[in-house]
Amino acid sequence: STPTTPISFATLCDVITEYPYVQDFESGANCWSVESIQGESDFYDAAWAVIDEYELSDVIPFISEYAMYHTWEIGVSGRLVTPMFDLTSLTNPYIKFDYARLSDGVTEGLTVHYKASAEDSWTLLATMNGTPDEWILDSIALPNPSETYQISFVSEGVYGYGVLVDNFTV
Repeated sequence: STPTTPISFATLCDVITEYPYVQDFESGANCWSVESIQGESDFYDAAWAVIDEYELSDVIPFISEYAMYHTWEIGVSGRLVTPMFDLTSLTNPYIKFDYARLSDGVTEGLTVHYKASAEDSWTLLATMNGTPDEWILDSIALPNPSETYQISFVSEGVYGYGVLVDNFTV
């Protein structure tokens, strides 16, 4: 099915303090949120969504659901934001996750960002450049651990088929 429903949550969640924390999106995206960064889609709702099937992709989900960003509009971008984490009890905190960049000859980018407090600006952690059209497992060390740490995934439309994220773990 084509993603048309953006993730939206009004639930405020406690800061995560128990690890490992795993989000496999099988029960939605509890305590995650989305932010529009740039542009607006005239074609349909362009946003991160949790879906279980995407007709334009041969990439098979791990179980059934995953987060996806897609838009047909060039330059429209969105951010998928984790809940806050208290990382101060962890010696070498890191994240691991699976991602896929879907291609139809053009492939959307995927970047990972963090901020150590709500007042901070987002800081780039990594640019994901894996082979298009396959799931890739990656991990990233988390610098500057704090009590209110957040991570985000950002994608910008370039008229490709979108990006997928699944099995996020701290």
